[in-house]
Amino acid sequence: MQALWKSVEGSQKFLPAIPGRHVVQNAGLWIELDNATWKSRRAMQIILLNDHLLVAWRKRSKIEGVNGAEARQAPSKLVADRCWPLLDIEMVDLAGGNESATVRNKVADAIMIRGVGQESFTYRTEKSDGNEKASLLLNFRKTVEELRKGLRSEIETSNKAKETINYFASRDPGLLKKADLLETLSDIKDRPNMLIEVDGKQQNLRWIEGQVDELDIDIALQRFDAAVNRVEKLNALAKGLRANAVAQDFINFKAEERATKLAGLITRELVDTHNELKKTKRNVSWLARLGFEDRAREAYLEARSQLIQKRSR
Repeated sequence: MQALWKSVEGSQKFLPAIPGRHVVQNAGLWIELDNATWKSRRAMQIILLNDHLLVAWRKRSKIEGVNGAEARQAPSKLVADRCWPLLDIEMVDLAGGNESATVRNKVADAIMIRGVGQESFTYRTEKSDGNEKASLLLNFRKTVEELRKGLRSEIETSNKAKETINYFASRDPGLLKKADLLETLSDIKDRPNMLIEVDGKQQNLRWIEGQVDELDIDIALQRFDAAVNRVEKLNALAKGLRANAVAQDFINFKAEERATKLAGLITRELVDTHNELKKTKRNVSWLARLGFEDRAREAYLEARSQLIQKRSR
């Protein structure tokens, strides 16, 4: 691209540097034709890039004291004239038209570029015996097809990412607050490193979702012992995934969210049954296993304090 900017004045304005942009073909010397009369207008040069088509006109350098035949030998410089995105234009071979034989002979080596608003532009190669036109048409079609394939691939990837985001977000709206994690999951969900080993078997994120579903059922039915066991298993699984930070964050998020909800339910039962020693020990043990020892202590002492105050009154 730097060589292009250096050789074609003003090209950097049309073609700033972006990753992957490069020149596919320098199509050589062309003549711009008047669309109505087919008369020559300007000497041009056409350059095909992987995403744009650049047309530059050849500007003769003025050399003082030189005229006539010598002036025609004076060096010229290229000045960027027009630049179009490849997907916005159509390149037509005028040699295959239905015009009369006279007109067809005039444009046998010409192409027409159209699709840019209401305008069309005609260019004829200077070398009628060369293959510049055929080569340009072939490379143009190949490059456009590659662009379209890339665009379709991007759309499919984007749709898959949206599908993944919608899937996880619909199952757990809390993930919407973890935008970075959700975006990462959509980017790499299909890669092999998202498989995790559980008891010697390879499992994916959908398997984890299944385990979380079972945990949600246990919480809803208040099967606290089974629910606490599932939370501990998820925490242990996440702890062993140090080499897979994304899966580890995902499991930790799910486990922490359920642990908080579960701790709230157990704490409420602790408060309601604080005068029953067996149930109190069991509830405090569950909260401690979930990592909520402080909450257990505070809830128990608050319940006992309220009871003492009530009895003392």
